[in-house]
Amino acid sequence: MGKALDDKQIKALQAMFEESGAIAFGKQGVVEYSQKARDILAETKLNDEAKEGILALIKKMEKLEH
Repeated sequence: MGKALDDKQIKALQAMFEESGAIAFGKQGVVEYSQKARDILAETKLNDEAKEGILALIKKMEKLEH
């Protein structure tokens, strides 16, 4: 614990996350919750500038998901 991982350990950890479905689960969560955020944002009484800023953040999170 506390030591940096070597390349072999990093690859093993990445494979574990991929094979366990953890990455797919996380990606699905981003898609699901970004849509919920969009729906809530559409119903708010925030001004357009605030909505645009929040929407930009949502889009950035969606882009990171890919």
